[in-house]
Amino acid sequence: HVIEAWIYSPTDFNRSQQEEVMSINLSKHGVGFDTQHVIPTGSFWMIEIGMGEQRMIAEMRIISCRQVDDRFEVGAEFC
Repeated sequence: HVIEAWIYSPTDFNRSQQEEVMSINLSKHGVGFDTQHVIPTGSFWMIEIGMGEQRMIAEMRIISCRQVDDRFEVGAEFC
């Protein structure tokens, strides 16, 4: 299955700074993904995950962000 996912700031109401993320690892309590830049731990973001016609939008708090080669692996918990 192909899962699409985007993150954006909870205060960016028109999603002008929306960013697609890769390598989604989804669980009941949180999500892991890869991005091209560092995301500060403790910050809050929105994530939209879609598969086909189904969509999930949730607020999350960044728990970890570590650099691996040319990308960052991010772990977040749902609020």
